[in-house]
Amino acid sequence: MNLEIHAPKHETRRVLHRTVCINRNSGRFTFNVKSIDELDIKAGMFAIIAKDTDSRNEWYVCISEQNICRNKIHIRKYAHFERTRVATFMNRKLAAEILDLLNAQNSAKLIISERPVQDKNRVWYRLLTSTPIAIK
Repeated sequence: MNLEIHAPKHETRRVLHRTVCINRNSGRFTFNVKSIDELDIKAGMFAIIAKDTDSRNEWYVCISEQNICRNKIHIRKYAHFERTRVATFMNRKLAAEILDLLNAQNSAKLIISERPVQDKNRVWYRLLTSTPIAIK
């Protein structure tokens, strides 16, 4: 008898980009693991979302430890087996405005740019609205 055993393959999906998922119903912005690691997001930090008034499609995010702006949003983190898997913040108005720009009904996943922009002692990362990964 010649038996060939078939075991399920446990393939790990490689995360290629820093992304943020935006959900219209909850207003939740969710950073992926690569974003958390590379942007060094920690519990208790703040997110600031800004729109470039010179351009219609350019949105930016700033992650800061300091309470530097009155329009900041508190970031929450959730751990899974001692490693942070999710970092989120919620703002329905901003989520709706960005998703309306993308013509998305429910949600979208956007790439966070690799190159930051420095402005007034803040580091801003552009949300690439021109090339969303997924729109629902």
